[in-house]
Amino acid sequence: MKNVLLVSTMALLLAVPVHSQDLNRDSVPTVNVYKNADEIPFFPGGVDGFQRFVEKKFIVPAEVWRNGKGNGIKLRFIIRRDGVACGLKRDGMPLPLYEEWKRLFSIMPLWTPATTKGFPVDVEYSLFVRLYDRETGFPFHIVRLMKDLGDYDNPNKKYRKGINEKKAEELVTKVSEIVNVTPENVRATSLLVRLYVSLGKNDEVILFAKESLEKLRDLGIKKRNIEENRPWFIAKDAEIRTPSNYDSKLYMNMALTYALACDVAGSKEQEKKAYEYALNVINERIFLKDIKKTKNDYENEVYRRLMAEKQILAASSTSPGVTLNSSERSAIFNHGWVNSETMRTIDRNIEEGKIDNPHIRQINTHLKEMDEERRKNPPIRKDTLYLYGLRAMVIDLSEGQEALNHYVDSMQQCDNVGSELKSYLSKLAENKRKHAAVLNNREAAVRSLAGYAPINAEGESKAEQKQRAKEFYKYRDAMKAVYPLKWLWKQ
Repeated sequence: MKNVLLVSTMALLLAVPVHSQDLNRDSVPTVNVYKNADEIPFFPGGVDGFQRFVEKKFIVPAEVWRNGKGNGIKLRFIIRRDGVACGLKRDGMPLPLYEEWKRLFSIMPLWTPATTKGFPVDVEYSLFVRLYDRETGFPFHIVRLMKDLGDYDNPNKKYRKGINEKKAEELVTKVSEIVNVTPENVRATSLLVRLYVSLGKNDEVILFAKESLEKLRDLGIKKRNIEENRPWFIAKDAEIRTPSNYDSKLYMNMALTYALACDVAGSKEQEKKAYEYALNVINERIFLKDIKKTKNDYENEVYRRLMAEKQILAASSTSPGVTLNSSERSAIFNHGWVNSETMRTIDRNIEEGKIDNPHIRQINTHLKEMDEERRKNPPIRKDTLYLYGLRAMVIDLSEGQEALNHYVDSMQQCDNVGSELKSYLSKLAENKRKHAAVLNNREAAVRSLAGYAPINAEGESKAEQKQRAKEFYKYRDAMKAVYPLKWLWKQ
């Protein structure tokens, strides 16, 4: 009878489900670890599910991001027969990155283990994973924080009753968390500058804005330092380079934000130099025709980056599911980097069953979706004229109405200026005259552009708050009616 009770008790104990947090994750098997198995391990949701888990939980250390490390990383680890992922290999990872991966492994859901002859086994496993968002180029946790901001970083946003000082300070705290990791994130840094201006933090705003602008300028320089015969987004040793995040429209926006902050909070000398810098940035964009990428231009860049990633995975001897011999892998580079013939070569190998890689399948699906989107929405480019509008605005703010008139007149008399640009500048000058009564108050106009929103005074009634906000946005709206600020600020 005792034996029956003992067996029954053991059966009950074994029937209790084992949760992932109850397992000893530090135990790493060293013997009888398979390199291959009949059935490979499976993460909940597959490869896509693992990527989603990383996107949701991983936090890229600030020093890793600033040093340009960590994206496009290949992980090597062991999946135990009980489904626990453990024994992560460091493989030259920076220590902060490795520690963050260890944290993620400590909260990772259980895998369906590998099996051989129907029995679960310990197995070595490798997986390629991204830490940076393809669209923005920023770490996924920064993208999450940006989404949490909603439209607070949109300069076109209006507070019709102003904003309380407490709310503005809360925004400063949230945005600082983003900027501390990615100071070159212009949407966040320009928002923080404008919040500082509205809150009257003059001692902080100039230095911070200047440092952010310099970091963005450096990204532009790095983008042009391209190795011969190699696409800028491909690094040495066939590793995907961390996206540069350089965007010339954002660069112009930051240069103007800095100039406006100096106008409000800086000395006359700082103001003069800042406007000169902003004008130089715009003039360079005009000369290089390096303007904000249209949606189509941006998607072309993403498209090429995906093609490059596909090519690297297909050519690698260590990619799961790729059974090409050395000559077949070499053939992938017969037509160079990232072109349609190379993609056709890879796709033929897929059709012949020589490539069956889940990540390549993901990429192909994404490429097909982008092809379909292009067919539905052909590109349109109308941005070039706005560069001249921004130049006119900086001339107006830095040198005044007389200098603006001189600029517009000289462009009208120039033989090599097209009729479309002449017409655009004529309308700009006409709009400036229409709004002259408002914009003659230069100080109020500058403050409305430099600041984030009107800060409500303590004890103000709602009617007073509305009136203060109406006055604040009156000047900003007049500037937007004359100059292409809506375009510059468009997300």
